[in-house]
Amino acid sequence: MKKITYPIILLSLLLLPILSHAQNTDPNIVKATKLMQEAKFKDAVEIFEIALAKDPNNLALLYNTAYCYLNIGRTDIATRYLQRFINRNPKDADAYNLLGLAHERTGYPDSAIAHYSNAIQIDKNYFEAYFNRGRIHLHYNRIIPAKLDFTQAKRNKIVFPDLYYTTGEMYYELQQFDSAIIDLEKILSYYKDDNAILAMLGDSYLLSSQDDDTVRFYKSIDYYTRSLAIEENINVLKNRAFVFDKLQLNDHATKDRKRLEEIQLEKGFNPMNTRFRKLTTNSIFTIDLPAS
Repeated sequence: MKKITYPIILLSLLLLPILSHAQNTDPNIVKATKLMQEAKFKDAVEIFEIALAKDPNNLALLYNTAYCYLNIGRTDIATRYLQRFINRNPKDADAYNLLGLAHERTGYPDSAIAHYSNAIQIDKNYFEAYFNRGRIHLHYNRIIPAKLDFTQAKRNKIVFPDLYYTTGEMYYELQQFDSAIIDLEKILSYYKDDNAILAMLGDSYLLSSQDDDTVRFYKSIDYYTRSLAIEENINVLKNRAFVFDKLQLNDHATKDRKRLEEIQLEKGFNPMNTRFRKLTTNSIFTIDLPAS
């Protein structure tokens, strides 16, 4: 097994059906396509493979089979099918974007960027490829090209929640809190129960406020409270107590500190060692991919 790490956002992209090559009237292909849409990739790929054995140069079958293999961790097979597809149809932006994802998953970011760039060269309005390329730039702290790509991705009239989540976190880490607020609030309807977004918004309103900016202080408290209603977090609780202090809401601040003391007794550590703590938001995780 080969272990790699990469931003969590990548998997959510792979679960979005890409069906531009899925048109086929064969009942078995229709069934496989439906299975693919339902994320039953192993079942779908078995049918696609049987169909490919009969029609090995069918572009729709090559593309969708590659897509399924990528989602079940067989990037080696996915890459081979995508190369066959591109050899026969070198002007397809979707295929280059998918090939970029395959190379990104196997730890070849430079190759992934090249494929995303090919997709963009073919289709200047390929917003997902801009986003994917921007994610890699951001991962390696190349902020200027990341921002440029994200700006292009935002030209899409359809709001892509993962894009605004990523840029919201980026602006938050860059301490550009007004920009973080704009992007994170834009997707609140998609992430109503995401306590991390709510906590980041609480921080952003607090850290971008002036000492007499009571409106922003109350907005901060509102977001902290909504976050705590979903999951108790000592940093959020401590930060809310800090804002209560600034507003001289002593009873509320005392109540939060009492809860922090209770947590100290329960957990055996002191959560009051700093007055304010900025959240850590980078979500990197580790998965095992089948060996190629």
